[in-house]
Formats: sequence, C-alpha cells, structure tokens
Amino acid sequence: MAHPSENRGNHRTYDLRPTEIELKGHRFQVHDIGAEGIGLILEKGGPQLFIGERIERIPLPLEAGVLIMPGVVSHITVTETHTVVGIRLMPDASQLQDLHRFQEERALTPA
Repeated sequence: MAHPSENRGNHRTYDLRPTEIELKGHRFQVHDIGAEGIGLILEKGGPQLFIGERIERIPLPLEAGVLIMPGVVSHITVTETHTVVGIRLMPDASQLQDLHRFQEERALTPA
C-alpha cells in the first residue's frame, strides 16, 4: 500500500541514511525527501515552525558540499510517535540537478 503522501504525485524517499540539517539553530532529523520538498522530524523543545513560514537558507548536505536553498513550511503532521514538518523547497533552475542528487545520495536503496 502506498504511503499517504504518494498521493502528491511525486516520489518520496523514506528509507534514508541518517541525515540532519540545521534550521533556527537546531538540528532536525530528515524524515523523507521528495522531488519538491523534505519532511523534518520536529522534537519537543525545538524551535516552532508554522505553516506558510518562509525559510531563506535550508542547508542540504551533498557529498560535494552543501546546497543552500529557500523553502516554505507547507504542512505539519502529528502522529503517535512524532511530528513531521513538511517544507516545500524552492530551487532555482541551476539547483534542480543538485536537489535530485541530494535525494539520490541520502537514499539507502537506489531509486
């Protein structure tokens, strides 16, 4: 059965190498990666994020360096085990290939 977010129309990767990114002075574990965005696990005591919030500098680690791009918080989903914050990334045309590379590098199994 497909994961509920598969209804978005883009492939999302959930089986990831442990990956953290830093936003607002706090480290977030990456929950999933898709062609248009990422899901981050929000832990208790971390900074508050809100739907519609624009984040100017989201650092995505690549083997060749760090890709920085802006994004917007698109959803916050609370489950029994954690809260996932979805961020729609807004790459410019020159960043699209690097964003795809980020998704490939973080996946445990090739797409």
